Amino acid sequence: MMERYPLRYGNLILERNDFLMVKKYLQGGPGLEEYTHDNVLALLRENLQKAIIMDETNMPSEIIRLYSIVSVVSSSGIEACFQLVLPDEVDLERDKISELSSLGCSVMGLSKGDII
Repeated sequence: MMERYPLRYGNLILERNDFLMVKKYLQGGPGLEEYTHDNVLALLRENLQKAIIMDETNMPSEIIRLYSIVSVVSSSGIEACFQLVLPDEVDLERDKISELSSLGCSVMGLSKGDII
């Protein structure tokens, strides 16, 4: 389990359709374990259990969700920008990373300014 700093909204927030899509991928069966690491799957499952699920109309605009463009800065000052996409839409040359990647599942449901 990854330790988190206090979050702006007190918990991860997921839009209902994103939640259902991620859940579908987790239940997708063979190949998922080969695609991603066990610790990432465990973190994603934990995040889904704890997350606040909201309808599209109630979602705060600053929440990172599927297809969000995300900018992150490491504690050493290294910056990265990417778009969070479904696993079959990954394109590293165009900075599109999977929601099932380690970084993807770590930022999904966070808000601008949250620290991981």
